[in-house]
Amino acid sequence: MRLPGGIRTRIAITLAGIVAGALAVAYVIVVPSLERQFVDTKLDELQELAGPLSQELPDNRFRWPEAVDSFAAAANARVVAYDVLSRNPPTLAIVADSRRRSSEDVQTDPIALRSAASSSLERGRVGTEPDDYASVAIPVEGDAILLFQASLGDSLATVHLVERRFLIAAAFALALVLALGLTAASMLTNRIRRLETAAERIADGDFGAPIVDHGDDELGQLAVAFDRMRVRLAQLDNARKEFVANASHELRTPLFSLGGFLELMANEDLEETERRDFVEEMSAQVERLTKLATGGGRSRGGQPGARRRARARGVGVRAHAGDGGRGRGVERRRRGPCVAGGARARRERARAHAAGLPRAAHGPQARS
Repeated sequence: MRLPGGIRTRIAITLAGIVAGALAVAYVIVVPSLERQFVDTKLDELQELAGPLSQELPDNRFRWPEAVDSFAAAANARVVAYDVLSRNPPTLAIVADSRRRSSEDVQTDPIALRSAASSSLERGRVGTEPDDYASVAIPVEGDAILLFQASLGDSLATVHLVERRFLIAAAFALALVLALGLTAASMLTNRIRRLETAAERIADGDFGAPIVDHGDDELGQLAVAFDRMRVRLAQLDNARKEFVANASHELRTPLFSLGGFLELMANEDLEETERRDFVEEMSAQVERLTKLATGGGRSRGGQPGARRRARARGVGVRAHAGDGGRGRGVERRRRGPCVAGGARARRERARAHAAGLPRAAHGPQARS
């Protein structure tokens, strides 16, 4: 599922999740331990008071109601006096209770029953919120149990207050972290977006603009690597363009020469010697193209050796046309100066191509 905002939202949510997890761990550690600490403190207070007071319980059971009332006032707790009917299973009977209304809720108090079964002091938390109590049961000589029970309402109210304050602070911290995370993630994603734009610009063939990132972190190092890549790609692009230009120039000359020779050989008035010379020149140009295609060297037609061969062949052709080919000269004159001039122009153009000279001498100026 794609979240709106992209990586910025993911970073902010991840950061908020980490903080929320840390706050949850702090809540689990702080709040329950604080609650246990308050309960244990209350139990310690009751136990500290229950020991001396239990020694003051009179033997006469008719005086127990008056005694438990005084004990309750001294301990600021409810005090219940039990008569132990049996210990296995433990059975108790209430003899006196400092709370006069009803004693049904402590008739089977678990702390008192445990004390009766073990014949030792027992303590613990009984009831459920909001009626939680700290209870201390202590056996008294003569098969009696005194139960001291104090409400945990005040202590738990303090715990709940701390819990609410903690949750409010946690919510505020999460909102603050989310806002700061979005801001920091926006700054990070802006840098990433600039690198993305630069990468798209390089992909489109624009190597001119440098890639700059002033950070000294991993993104800054990535920007430096991108800029090195841009420089190398620019060098490769320049080398490619230079290679294409050189290859076009190298291929243009032999192709033009072959075209000139083919145009000249299409004329039926060529001597066999001239035709043979042109075939040799065409073979040389084909060999040159082969070397260019396979990377076997440049073999330019404009090199001195090729120029000398082309001039020698040109002189031989002109000599043959001037001495042994007078009949053909007459025949050319019969055909007219334009035809003869065109043939001579084609020969000169073909020789110029073969010698690697510029293709510029043709037309009426070439005949002069």
